[in-house]
Amino acid sequence: MQRGNPGNYLEFVIFAAIAGRTNLTTSCFEIAMSTVITHRCINIVTLEHGESIAEQCRTGDIAIVQDQAGWWTHFVGESGVFDSYDAPFDSYDKALWAAKAAAEFSAE
Repeated sequence: MQRGNPGNYLEFVIFAAIAGRTNLTTSCFEIAMSTVITHRCINIVTLEHGESIAEQCRTGDIAIVQDQAGWWTHFVGESGVFDSYDAPFDSYDKALWAAKAAAEFSAE
């Protein structure tokens, strides 16, 4: 499941086709969009490069973000304030498993 407005993507594809930049069967561009996994009624949102927690997440969500240090797991609180573990994980899978474990704990 992906979060975002799919209508914007379709509008962009149609506009690009009309402008002659691409056709509807072959696209030479990619739009970054966060992915959402719901585990125990908690959204685990994996952000793409350039996406912000404030724009993509809501209170109670868990955000997974990659930077040069690794994969960070952030817990989103009120007003977009978030808390994180002290160190990043070295892989996406480890960050995801930590997020799922936190969702399990939060669901109890």
